[in-house]
Amino acid sequence: MTRHIAPVAWISRLTVAGAVALLIVLALSAPVGAPSAPADGAGNLFALPSQWQGAPAVSVDELGDAAPPLQAAESVGDFRFSFVPASGSAAAGDSIRILPDASVGAPGRALRLVWPLTATDTDPALPAGTVVSLSAQARAFSPPNGVALIIREFDGTTWRSSSVRMDAIQWRDYVVTRAISPDAVEVQFGLEWQPATDTDWVEFRAMQATFGPDTESAGTAAGDLSPTDTHTSAAIAAPTATPTPPSTPTPMATPTPPAVWTALPSAGGQANPAPAGAAEAELIVVTLTPTPADVFAAATQAVMATDWARILGTATATPPNMVTPTPTPTPFVVTNTPTPANEATAAYVAAYA
Repeated sequence: MTRHIAPVAWISRLTVAGAVALLIVLALSAPVGAPSAPADGAGNLFALPSQWQGAPAVSVDELGDAAPPLQAAESVGDFRFSFVPASGSAAAGDSIRILPDASVGAPGRALRLVWPLTATDTDPALPAGTVVSLSAQARAFSPPNGVALIIREFDGTTWRSSSVRMDAIQWRDYVVTRAISPDAVEVQFGLEWQPATDTDWVEFRAMQATFGPDTESAGTAAGDLSPTDTHTSAAIAAPTATPTPPSTPTPMATPTPPAVWTALPSAGGQANPAPAGAAEAELIVVTLTPTPADVFAAATQAVMATDWARILGTATATPPNMVTPTPTPTPFVVTNTPTPANEATAAYVAAYA
């Protein structure tokens, strides 16, 4: 018997199939790396970067295409930027890890990673005359100065900035807030880093720039703003030549040690009496310098002692309560000669002796 399906059922099935296909197409056409944080309803919150769209690891020259709108405004040496997908808690979010390239010797490496806005930008416009904030979660290992989360502004003559140091190796929240001058012609949001060693690293996530109301209507208290940095150069300084070490200072005269007395047994078995005005001192035990293994080691020690005397001055006189331990010779183990088992062995041992 032939089974007939009503037209309504066909239409219903086609509608469901079409909807599923449309969802699949939309999912496949979405860019790789979803925005780390969308703009809010007022359109004044911007995620940095908006999304990661590139290889898992890129260089300084490739960063602008992989993580817009961030870009390496200035750099000395190369750096590796890696996209690290979120793991564990979904709320943590994806992160970006930065490592210095070992091809440029420390401490010459430097990086300024920023989102720049100028007076010609319109989407968004330069936030001159407004209160802005930059927040991020970060962890880093870069002693002694850490990494700076920074807002910079340029009025055509001078760069000024506010920043906060990110120097914890565990994830922490950081935020910097600044009132941008109405005369500003460029503003930068991002981070500055000058790694000192090849093992330094920094990782950040959820970086967001927020544009607030204008400075006149905001009524922001001074305590709500980050202080202006005392010194910010217009460019990261290039590595300088290795400084010449200072000359060796002239050694000061060695102070005369105070009179001390150590109770030592006399020939008659009685302790020697303490001199008048002398205080009893405890013994200072100093281990002996190992005997040089050969004449070359002895000559080396003699030259070193001469150099020390020339640079630091003559050796300090040893106090009377300084003693050295009696060296113990390496023990000699002597075993008994076994008793001969027969006359022939006894005759051999006697002849050998």
